[in-house]
Amino acid sequence: MLHDDPVAGHFGIHRTLARVSSRFYWAGYKETIEIWCKCCEICSARKGPTRHPRGPMKQYLVGAPLERVAIDILGPLPETKNKNKYILVITDYFSRWAESYPMPDQEAETVTRIFVSEFIARFGLPRQVHTDQGRQFESHLFRSLCQTFKMDKTRTTTSHIWTMSKF
Repeated sequence: MLHDDPVAGHFGIHRTLARVSSRFYWAGYKETIEIWCKCCEICSARKGPTRHPRGPMKQYLVGAPLERVAIDILGPLPETKNKNKYILVITDYFSRWAESYPMPDQEAETVTRIFVSEFIARFGLPRQVHTDQGRQFESHLFRSLCQTFKMDKTRTTTSHIWTMSKF
């Protein structure tokens, strides 16, 4: 009557406990109600799949500019008169200084060329480069660039979008 009656609403454990405790009392009623609600077939059928716990978020502390930079690609956007459709965004974790560079495509060669000629040539080598798992960042060319310049390359986990607010 207080949980699985057609007019009761199949409320969860807490609401059912509140309804029962305002009307009845018996020894061990909390455990009985908890078991009853967990075994309710209608409630179980309506509940979605249980979520698998994810690893805890890690906080990465940086102590100097260019210790760690994040790279990502924005686009595709409407094509400009210079035939650019993408923007390469590079952000320093310490200062949160962001640089953006227009690109005609998002190929590994284009990304690597702009990263070296525009960013590294102006600001120097970062110790660590953090990217998503895009093809251009996982390519042999980009990895060999990081190995050549002795930059540690890290990446986000699959299906995670990272923005300035996360670092």
